[in-house]
Amino acid sequence: MKKKTYTKEEDVTIIVKKNQPLLYSIWLAPSDWKQLFTKEEYYILVTECLNSSVTEDEMILNGYLLTYNSLCLILGNEKENHKQILLRFFERIKKNIVKNRRRISNKEDSIIKLSAHHIFRKHNLNNPTLIKLLVGKDVNPPYYDTQLARLKNKLQHESFCSVIDYSGAIGPVIITKIKNETTFTVIEIVSIENEYLIE
Repeated sequence: MKKKTYTKEEDVTIIVKKNQPLLYSIWLAPSDWKQLFTKEEYYILVTECLNSSVTEDEMILNGYLLTYNSLCLILGNEKENHKQILLRFFERIKKNIVKNRRRISNKEDSIIKLSAHHIFRKHNLNNPTLIKLLVGKDVNPPYYDTQLARLKNKLQHESFCSVIDYSGAIGPVIITKIKNETTFTVIEIVSIENEYLIE
């Protein structure tokens, strides 16, 4: 958004740009622990951990996409805070896996080694169109884009996706909506060196 400031001296127009918010993106793929759960249990575990991170750890979640094979997060936290908040989210996931694993430990098919490490594998989220759609931005090129149409259709039919919230409904995960006219800069979270990720 641009704010124009007019001065009378020499009829000079000064345009002051407001600082654009920074959003941080990360794409995570769950490791073998997800096989300990049904798909429904997996979705419930991850969404509960996300909601706890939002309400208790002040995670600012502007967009997300949760599937059985991946979790894309768009965070609006300050640079100093987003890594710590993610670490607490990973710790929450780990605790819930261990707690639920004890509950199902009698099942024969639960002989999956759960390392204290490597809860997720980190991938690059270098898809600006996906990021814009996840934070409710209109993406309408002046031509028909088949891939974009397929992506929009897929996201509209995902049960665990922030597109639900930006459409006016209430989704299963608490998000902080960004106004459509807001411009922002997305920075990919590149380095989170910790025991929970496989780089």
